[in-house]
Amino acid sequence: MAKPQKPIRWTLEQAGSEFDIDAQTLGKRLRAESIECGDDGRFGTKQIVTAIAGDLEKEKTRNEAAKADLHEMKRDLERGKLIPSERVRASLEELKVAISQVIDHSHLESKQKATIYANLQKLGERDFVAGTDEPAE
Repeated sequence: MAKPQKPIRWTLEQAGSEFDIDAQTLGKRLRAESIECGDDGRFGTKQIVTAIAGDLEKEKTRNEAAKADLHEMKRDLERGKLIPSERVRASLEELKVAISQVIDHSHLESKQKATIYANLQKLGERDFVAGTDEPAE
């Protein structure tokens, strides 16, 4: 009966040389995958391969989750639970114009109008100013 093989343990330099990858690059990829060396300061072959080629199971899981998310978004869009961003932008633009017209045609003084625009701008609409798309001063 064959004697069981002892697993190969790699230093970054050995693995880099064997797999034709810079040791520093390999170290960065290991850290990116949250792979730590063993007590011996070395890595197993599977750890090295995962750092170089990625984790296939993890990628499959991520891909399936993305597909499920996309399916859920499409379903929510069909049910009217989501609004396309273009529609929201167009509605906000119309609202911005309507509010600007009311403010501009009001009997308020210029300073009061400027204060209202400044307060509206603080709400997050960066270009919410009378008659222009430029930020308020």
